[in-house]
Amino acid sequence: MEELINQTVQARTSASKTKDAIMASSEQLIALGIDLDDTLDRFGGNAEFLEKMLHLFVQGDTVDRMVEAFTAQNADALERTSHAIKGSAANLGFTELSSRASDVCEGLRQPAWTT
Repeated sequence: MEELINQTVQARTSASKTKDAIMASSEQLIALGIDLDDTLDRFGGNAEFLEKMLHLFVQGDTVDRMVEAFTAQNADALERTSHAIKGSAANLGFTELSSRASDVCEGLRQPAWTT
């Protein structure tokens, strides 16, 4: 029982430290366009999970795939990639990025871009 309590306390302390770290960098995140309060609410206040997802988003190859699709003039791949960015950005609170990716998706769905 004592071990379980210790594990719970350690987990909460770790999550609290992560939340503190995210809040300390909140000005940078806000400058990037993230709505931090709403995003933390969407993640159930789990700042550690949010931090993990932000790292995955930044480290992903989505932007590279988008550039490759654009260079190859592959409208289907470009639409799929911009759609992925739209959803990921929205979930992470990057509302402006999500909106711009949505505009790209809609533009690519116009007859002039279809293949």
